[in-house]
Amino acid sequence: MVDSVSIHSGGKNGPVLVPGSATKSELVKRVLLDPHSKDFMPPEGKTPLTDEEIAIITYWINSSNAGFKTKVANVETPENITTIASTMLGLTNSNSSEALPTVTKVSEQLIASIEKEGFRVRELVFDSSLFEVVLGENTLQEGTKDQLHDKLEKLLPIKENIIWLSLESKGITDENVKVISQFTNIQKLKLGKNPISDNAVEYLTNLQKMTSVNLFETNITAKSLRVFSKMKNLKYAYVWKTNIKQKDLEGYNSNNAPKIVLGM
Repeated sequence: MVDSVSIHSGGKNGPVLVPGSATKSELVKRVLLDPHSKDFMPPEGKTPLTDEEIAIITYWINSSNAGFKTKVANVETPENITTIASTMLGLTNSNSSEALPTVTKVSEQLIASIEKEGFRVRELVFDSSLFEVVLGENTLQEGTKDQLHDKLEKLLPIKENIIWLSLESKGITDENVKVISQFTNIQKLKLGKNPISDNAVEYLTNLQKMTSVNLFETNITAKSLRVFSKMKNLKYAYVWKTNIKQKDLEGYNSNNAPKIVLGM
């Protein structure tokens, strides 16, 4: 593996990265050469970088001094770069005129109080207050009644700010999903390895902006296929190791319905 030190040290043709100057960085010079040049990167047979990818690299070198630990929040980010990054992260639908939701700003104090509950909160687009939220490992105490319900309710003040939510292997029940169904801006939801049923999927119909849902190793059945088709923006439902089998898809109309993934 090539680390940040070896990248910054450069090679025989000059420095790979010149912090603050993309035009002097060998990395950028190579990707902008004529594709027929012997020095063009990547090598023949490899997929060239897109204009958007080159723009992101140039921004990183110029704005963050090619710092591997620099956060987007700490540097000035042009609107076009924010848009490109959002698309790469899957936060926007290139086939839709809908923009990312505009939500109320969230205070650092509120985020800190949520993180004390064991959640990891990451802002996905600079200064957007749109978050990925993950419930960390070893945050639930055995035998503590209703603690999971109480933790999920701690998220209600930022329910419109949550775009991605991951709660895999946390003992989520159908009743817990009732709370989650209030987070109406969710686009990606992971609920795998939880004891939830078709009833939980019914609750998820409220999440009309959701594009993918992961329900592997849950107790859902073929009954949920009909429910998935009601979710107008849902593109993928990951349901391997459930009671949905390949034969259940024989009469499934996939034209205007999400893709059902039964294995990886």
